[in-house]
Amino acid sequence: MLYLLPQLPVRNRYSENWIKIWERELDKLGVEYQTLGTRCIFSLKKYFTNPVNALRNECNQIKKLCQKDLSKDSILVLDIDFPGLITPAVQVLKLVYPELKVYGFLHAGSYNYGDIFEKTQGKKNCEIGMLETFDKIFVSTNYHRQKIEDYFGVVFDNIEVVGFPLYQEDIFKYVTSIPYSEKKYILFTGRPEQSDYTLIDSLKKQFSKEKFLILKTRNRKKYFELLNKSKIVISLKREDTFGLTQLEAYILGSIPLSPKKYAYPETIGFSELLYDDKEDLLVKLNNLLLLQENSFKIGVENYRFVISNIISKIEQGIKKV
Repeated sequence: MLYLLPQLPVRNRYSENWIKIWERELDKLGVEYQTLGTRCIFSLKKYFTNPVNALRNECNQIKKLCQKDLSKDSILVLDIDFPGLITPAVQVLKLVYPELKVYGFLHAGSYNYGDIFEKTQGKKNCEIGMLETFDKIFVSTNYHRQKIEDYFGVVFDNIEVVGFPLYQEDIFKYVTSIPYSEKKYILFTGRPEQSDYTLIDSLKKQFSKEKFLILKTRNRKKYFELLNKSKIVISLKREDTFGLTQLEAYILGSIPLSPKKYAYPETIGFSELLYDDKEDLLVKLNNLLLLQENSFKIGVENYRFVISNIISKIEQGIKKV
């Protein structure tokens, strides 16, 4: 039995349907699993995820795990970092059940800018123990892995880069892609606390004839509608370990323009779609506005196999016991 421990589902671009996506794909693969945790969708408050509700969810997951005989089972945690109670629970459970295999998907890392748990005393040491305790930790990009290892000053042999689950059909449930010639806007993406909004005024002055929008919505349908009607989607992020919004924009036929750092060189690839600084952003945007169509070919097809690849690696790990 595989016990699936998802994060608290909240109304945002991916975690609202995060449990359903995993369960759908596991059903396709014929995996025997059981989901532990709430299915109730929570609204966002001040933080990306409500900390108190997230703690309650993890306590509930731990309680259910402790009621199981885990001697022949495995666990897959779908966000091992937030809030972090699963970490010590996993350490204890592996002492009780030495053959228990525990795997985790790590989204970003709680040491990112704006996280309320960053200043918790002993948190960094706890996270090192977490990373060393899991049999395998799956991350989305090589940049993400390097970021983790640079932060801790440790090279981890149990971290593996797998990409991020992304299915075009999940986007087209909400909108139908419109031709590039019908797209009208330039869209800025990135939450204010994680983005460089100082660039917006410069671009508006330089391109006064263009129509600009800022991506501010917690409604999933509205989110895709904004991406869909924008010809160019500009990331202002100060950090990104995958670039989900930019790839979703590309799938809808828009052109993603992103910083030439973080995970973007890895997931976007084209130099024409990556900017170094404000001056380079002005040049790149001007060049892209001259295009009559989106002819860029970004490889997104393999992301639909991420979950099946993870399950394959878990099954290989179990057979080695």
